[in-house]
Amino acid sequence: REQPFWNEHANFIDQLVADGFILMGGSLVDDAEMPEGALLIVNAGTENEVREKLKSDPWFTHGILKLESIKRWQIFVDARK
Repeated sequence: REQPFWNEHANFIDQLVADGFILMGGSLVDDAEMPEGALLIVNAGTENEVREKLKSDPWFTHGILKLESIKRWQIFVDARK
């Protein structure tokens, strides 16, 4: 949390959560708990919608994060149902 633009990034992400766009998210870590990336599960209809929503994240605009891939997730097992 002592990273450049942390507060701006956190506020941006919090708003996407409040809007119902981000459902879950967090760091991907190695065996030593060192960050290797991040994963977001979002509520979106298209890849373009994901790109449009995330392009204003301060960490994207300052090159701290980059969007490497977008994958569609088809859920077969869901304990919530």
